[in-house]
Amino acid sequence: MIVALLVLAGCTPEADVSTLPPIASVPLVPDAPVAAASGESKALEMDFAGGQSGAPYGMAFFIPPGTQAVATTGLLSDGSEGFSLTAQAAGDAVVCSQPIGVAGPITISARQRVTTLGAVAQAWHGAQVELRARTEDGRLVEVPGTRYLPLRQVNAAGDWETWDQRVDPPAGSRKVELCWRLVGTTGTIEVDRATVVSDGVPLPAPIPVVSVRWDLDTPGPSGAPEGFEFMLPPGTRGASLTVSEGAIRFESSSASNALACSQPFSVAPGMLFRGRYRLRDLQTDARTWTGFVAEVRTYDMIGGLASPAGLPFSVLQTWKAPTAGWAEFESAFAPPVGAVTGKLCFRFVESTGAVDLDWAAVGPG
Repeated sequence: MIVALLVLAGCTPEADVSTLPPIASVPLVPDAPVAAASGESKALEMDFAGGQSGAPYGMAFFIPPGTQAVATTGLLSDGSEGFSLTAQAAGDAVVCSQPIGVAGPITISARQRVTTLGAVAQAWHGAQVELRARTEDGRLVEVPGTRYLPLRQVNAAGDWETWDQRVDPPAGSRKVELCWRLVGTTGTIEVDRATVVSDGVPLPAPIPVVSVRWDLDTPGPSGAPEGFEFMLPPGTRGASLTVSEGAIRFESSSASNALACSQPFSVAPGMLFRGRYRLRDLQTDARTWTGFVAEVRTYDMIGGLASPAGLPFSVLQTWKAPTAGWAEFESAFAPPVGAVTGKLCFRFVESTGAVDLDWAAVGPG
């Protein structure tokens, strides 16, 4: 597959960038079958859409047909963002993380609230958090006496609580799923964050910086350009992402979580990002983090978010004013400890406006 480069009138890319290979020619780093280095974590992004069946990123909703239950993602009762699971009748509805690679003991933590809970007839009934362990090929590793490993049992409604628990997965486990469900009763569970921290194994040796170029003019199967993806959370209003006139056109008339992100690429020290853009009608404020932003979201060996201190991503550049016409940016990038892959993302942060993105590239600094 060859990605064609369509050059807009008066918009010739510089030679050193146009010679970079298209993303289709650069191999991506495969998912590792074991956990990352000691202390590395899988952070489940409850406030970011993109999971299965409308679940948050890294999570999945499973509600069998006919089950009287509903799972949603969005604002919770205290104004935070996350998921809620409500059962009107006892059934099999469950919210689980995507499989997380493990190698030895892990520490799990979460912030959750059981807002309502019906009558419980047995000691094991109520709001339950459990670990589902699996082999490398996905087969369930059953715990003696039960199918799943119970982590936490709540038998009455209450306020928000933050809990953590160290767990040694069953022998033979190579992946685990962290799940919430209502067992033998009705009610509502809310969860706004969770992490899985692994004792893990050593990280591999550093990899050399690869050069990748995204020519943002050819729509792929999802409607985004080849090598990119668009993320518009369900219910998003006032935001649109399209491929128009040989470029990504990103417009936002109200604050939203819409994102235009590249597919994953390998990260290493000494990276330099470049791109060509035209920013119009930007409306923002004086706060340092608002505006139109280019950022890199980095991930560890098991697909967990590898974040810089205090942030879920690394900011490359923040724009506070529109451009007179087409312009180029250049930003150096140092990946956080434990990062193996990354995605280049663009978004409007508590701001509105419109931007055209002609091409983007990453290579050695």
